[in-house]
Amino acid sequence: MWGDSYMISLIQLHFSYLFSWKIIYISLITLLICLISFVLLSNFYVDKNVLEFYSDYYSEDYIFSSLALVKIVVLLQSMFIVINGFVINRYDIYLVIRINRNYVILSKIITIICGIIIFTLFLYLLMNIVGLFLTPFYEYERNYFDMLLDLIIFSVLYTLLYIFIIIIVKNMYSLLMLFI
Repeated sequence: MWGDSYMISLIQLHFSYLFSWKIIYISLITLLICLISFVLLSNFYVDKNVLEFYSDYYSEDYIFSSLALVKIVVLLQSMFIVINGFVINRYDIYLVIRINRNYVILSKIITIICGIIIFTLFLYLLMNIVGLFLTPFYEYERNYFDMLLDLIIFSVLYTLLYIFIIIIVKNMYSLLMLFI
């Protein structure tokens, strides 16, 4: 009954609703805060000779600290978007009346996952750009691409976990239990 064109239309509709200007502004502010954090984590203010002498230490410190920051921010952003996407409103009621509930939920899940992957890619790019331009010790290595794949898998799994919890418990505050 429903074809691919309906699913694509639903995904486009969810993108326009879930990633409104309000959400985009909040995401941009989050990215700006992360950029400032990456700059501070790069230790650009430390003497260049010290950075070069202890390059292994500062390189590992930058990578591990930046990855921890990316994971925390991705978790919070994912939670924010899932809560925003699964709070019942008139928009959802109108869709569920006209379209099968399973199509609405599936298209919403696809939209949220695509948005989180894009956000994770932006954070990863910011981390690497700051590392390349502000530190004398940072060199992009092949295993950093594996870290990107790990981050994407991490973000998708936690997003799916958040979606599962919010659908089962049917309360937006249920996601806060994960942090307690």
